[in-house]
Amino acid sequence: MNKLSLLSVSLLLGLTTFSQDCKYDLDSYDKFTKMHKLEKEVKLNKADLLGDGYLNVTICKYDSLNFIRLEYTSQKNLSISTSDKFLFLLDNQQTVVAMPQKNYMSERRRSNPKQQIIEASYSFEDPASFETLKKQKIQSVRIYYNGEFHDHNVKDKFQENFQSAMKCF
Repeated sequence: MNKLSLLSVSLLLGLTTFSQDCKYDLDSYDKFTKMHKLEKEVKLNKADLLGDGYLNVTICKYDSLNFIRLEYTSQKNLSISTSDKFLFLLDNQQTVVAMPQKNYMSERRRSNPKQQIIEASYSFEDPASFETLKKQKIQSVRIYYNGEFHDHNVKDKFQENFQSAMKCF
C-alpha cells in the first residue's frame, strides 16, 4: 500500500508539473459551435534591425482540428496565396508542410507605418504532421510569399519553446 501511495503521488506531481507548463493564450468553449478552442503563441525568431522577418506562430486546436496561425513582418507588401507553403525542416531532415487556408494580404502596422504585417492560418497537408512536430525539433522554417520564399533558422531557445508548446496539444 505504501508503494502504491508513493506511485500515486508521483503520478499526480508529474501531471501537475506538465499542466503548469501548458498555459494557453486561449482556452475556451464556444457554446454556439460546441467547440473547445486551445491556442498557444510561440516566437520562432528575432527580427533584424529593421524589424523584418519577425515570425510568430500560434498553435491552435479547435476540437480535433489542428492548425497554425502565423504573424510575419516585413518592410514590403506581402501576399500569401493558397499555393504558398509554410515548411518546417526537422532535425531528422524530414519536412512538414502546412498550406494556407485562403489568400492573405499584409497591412501596415499601426505602431510602425513602415512595417507590413501579415497574419495567415495554415492547415497541415498530412494530419499526422501535427504529431510529428511534437516529437521532432524544428531546425528551420520556410515561408512562401509574393512568389518567393524566405528561410529562418530556429535557434535552440526558440526550438525548445516551440516543442514545449506543441506537447501541450
